[in-house]
Amino acid sequence: MLTESVQRPPELTGFLAVRTTQGPLGENLARPAPLNTSGDFAGLTGTSGFVELPAGQRDFPAGAGVRFWPWA
Repeated sequence: MLTESVQRPPELTGFLAVRTTQGPLGENLARPAPLNTSGDFAGLTGTSGFVELPAGQRDFPAGAGVRFWPWA
């Protein structure tokens, strides 16, 4: 689940780097870690992976379930 709301253009699938934690009920939480630019690989340090934001949707509210892809 996202811990913060995210807005993006709905035309394409989006991928957002996140840091993951567990909530008080054991749920997986994804805190967005936006990068400065598409080439900002140093900004990925400390992130757990990324979430997939499907095309066709502009707003992803906090608490929305999203697919998580871990780096390893």
